[in-house]
Amino acid sequence: MRALLNTFLVLAVLGVAACEVVVGTRFVDPAVVPFDVQTGRVEGDPTLEIGFYIEQLYAPMDDGDECPVVWGLQGGTWTMPALRTQGIAATATVSCTITTETGEVVSEVEAATRFYLAFDGWYENQAMPLPVNHAPPNEFEPIDDLYGLEASLHCYVEDDQGRGNGTTVEIIIAEG
Repeated sequence: MRALLNTFLVLAVLGVAACEVVVGTRFVDPAVVPFDVQTGRVEGDPTLEIGFYIEQLYAPMDDGDECPVVWGLQGGTWTMPALRTQGIAATATVSCTITTETGEVVSEVEAATRFYLAFDGWYENQAMPLPVNHAPPNEFEPIDDLYGLEASLHCYVEDDQGRGNGTTVEIIIAEG
């Protein structure tokens, strides 16, 4: 009788265990379609605009505007204009020069640069670092004599597909 009772107990336990339903939570990420920044928003004519951010607001540069040059904490004298593009991929090559009214090239940069999507649909680099120095052999001389001079700030941006554009702004070099 004891064996029959043990068998019944074992079958009852196994029967209950076999019917046990476990309810749990399974988290599944929603389906996401990745955004390809290289080709996803490259539309329209290639356009380049140069400006500056002033207290988190972008302002395009107009001819005759001052271009502030500051002493950088990392050393050297720099200006850092914002570059904004449309119709050009987010990764592009930027070439910029600043040439004074006397013909001296005081800044020259060519660099592969990443642009980031701004809230208004433009791709931008909010602070493109451009060193400002006298041309060789005077590159280590102070630049105080450059302040107040008129100059041309020219930049050209081109992506790997050959989409590009350039623009020039007539500036006044100013101590920032």
